[in-house]
Amino acid sequence: IAYARKTVPGIAFTSDVIVGFPGELREDFEQTLSLIEQVGFVSLFTFIFSPRVGTPAASMPDPVSPQEKSAWFQEMTALQEKIAAKRLAGMVGSVRRALLESRGDGFVEARLPENIVVRVPETDAPLGVYAQVEITEAKSWILEGKIVSIES
Repeated sequence: IAYARKTVPGIAFTSDVIVGFPGELREDFEQTLSLIEQVGFVSLFTFIFSPRVGTPAASMPDPVSPQEKSAWFQEMTALQEKIAAKRLAGMVGSVRRALLESRGDGFVEARLPENIVVRVPETDAPLGVYAQVEITEAKSWILEGKIVSIES
């Protein structure tokens, strides 16, 4: 991660995390939390383990209760939300290049290179073009902004 950040400034990381895989102990889970903190993922796709018939994991001993797995899951998602909120808040006031992707009711969603969505007021600019966007507000998982200029 350190090498990638040094080599590619502004690189963003996402990951998938399964909580409560059979045999996972609290100490293992705490290592996962530590990794999440160290990397500072832009986003995580998170799941609580559920056995699938016919897979080796379905027959593995699983000493962790569903309630405990759920508590771990909530702890992990709270940590990721804190990390994401800090990252997004740090972008407020910056001007960033974003791809205009889709239209909503009165807004356009633009995407930053880190795969973060910025909602900007509706524009006549076509989708699929890049714009310079000023980030004006950070919300839970998306940013609000305004278009400064459209790239030609």
